[in-house]
Amino acid sequence: MLRSLVGSEMCIRDRYQVEYHDFLNKFNKAMEYLPPTQRKIVTLSKIYQFSNKEIVEKLSLSEQTVKNQLSLGLKTLREKLGIAYFFYILFFVN
Repeated sequence: MLRSLVGSEMCIRDRYQVEYHDFLNKFNKAMEYLPPTQRKIVTLSKIYQFSNKEIVEKLSLSEQTVKNQLSLGLKTLREKLGIAYFFYILFFVN
């Protein structure tokens, strides 16, 4: 019985690892579609968890530019990744 449970847990973990690597591949390909500024802003915001104000200071851009570029970048990612992967970015990457 214990072997069966351990085996099941390993299968589940392996499946999630495969899904996560699949997500990373798709995410990286989708990021390539973004212009450099949008890519930097999305990366700082969603991966490194910078606030908009921190991004403004780091990239010497206006706050409105950061908001606009983040919005456009996330829209492109949503279109390229599909809604399920997009929600993964919004809720689990942060």
